Amino acid sequence: KAHQLVFLYHYGYIPKFIDHINNNKIDNRIENLREATRAQNNQNSVIRKYNKCGVKGVCYDKKTKKWLAQLQHNKQKIREKYDTFEEAKEAIEKMRELYHKEFSNHGYV
Repeated sequence: KAHQLVFLYHYGYIPKFIDHINNNKIDNRIENLREATRAQNNQNSVIRKYNKCGVKGVCYDKKTKKWLAQLQHNKQKIREKYDTFEEAKEAIEKMRELYHKEFSNHGYV
């Protein structure tokens, strides 16, 4: 809750969601905090520990034998299939920049 107090002190209110820009939850400097929606806060997340390929939003589809790049934007899933892992990785990064803008996080720590 310290980040809420810092935000309140600087801006005079506590938003519903506060995003830590650098994903360090103990770094409560005001320049690392910004108001966000739940979706934006999720967009700025790091790669999950159960991710098998090492790239956020990319997985291998065994049925089609293709690499799948997918993300969610405005409650809608955007999916594209690629022949190679490299193509899928490049595509997901471009998709994130296009749709998630300043909340883009490619998951690399």
